[in-house]
Amino acid sequence: MSTLNFSEVLSGGFIEEHGRCPVGTWIRSPHGSVHPPRVEQETLIRVKTGHLG
Repeated sequence: MSTLNFSEVLSGGFIEEHGRCPVGTWIRSPHGSVHPPRVEQETLIRVKTGHLG
């Protein structure tokens, strides 16, 4: 079983390789994965490692 990272956009906006992620978006990615994210405004995200239990 692989570990996943979950990120939730709490404020601002997050831009990643698949497009824009507005407030309220959850982003799921495998543990250890690498992404080229960027922001155009002050942004706050919450990152949770593991499951959403």
